[in-house]
Amino acid sequence: MRRGTARVAAAVLVCGITLAGCSGGSDDKPTGGRSTSAASPSATTAPAAPEATVATVTGRLDGARRVALAQAVGTVVGRWLDGAYLGRFPRTDYSAAFAGFTAGAAAKAHRDLALMSNAAISSRIDTATATKRVISLDVLSLDQRPVGVTATVRLAFDTTGTLTGSQQVAGTVDLTPVGNGWKIFGYEIARTPA
Repeated sequence: MRRGTARVAAAVLVCGITLAGCSGGSDDKPTGGRSTSAASPSATTAPAAPEATVATVTGRLDGARRVALAQAVGTVVGRWLDGAYLGRFPRTDYSAAFAGFTAGAAAKAHRDLALMSNAAISSRIDTATATKRVISLDVLSLDQRPVGVTATVRLAFDTTGTLTGSQQVAGTVDLTPVGNGWKIFGYEIARTPA
């Protein structure tokens, strides 16, 4: 089993979703939204358009549902990336960046602000502009319904101000369906100079 697929399966089990009795094969054709190699012109001022790509699916999920999933999850993850790392600085409030997180994950992210945002360097930068952002989805689907997603994320961005240079954020976020949307409930993120 692939690492991403195993993470999605574990994430779904944590959420209490019963996997007994499910059937269907695995379909690993990449589909979904777009991956970008450069930021859109509005990336520093507003959430970017959905940009996720479905990389693997365990179970079955048709093309239209893959596109819808890529858009929905890409929007949630993109809002976090934009609100936490990109745009004008300095800033002190990162609450909007974690609006797509569950309450527990948002509280943890606020405790990890140096990792999950630019809070630690905010006073030394004027702007942060994306140079590369990729969101790749590993999906667990039951009966044509996605029940868990692990998004592999890579964001590279350049900063201006006293601290000028390149930074990179990479790792995974785990998402679960909540109501009519998706929420991030877990993450494994690392950041380094690019």
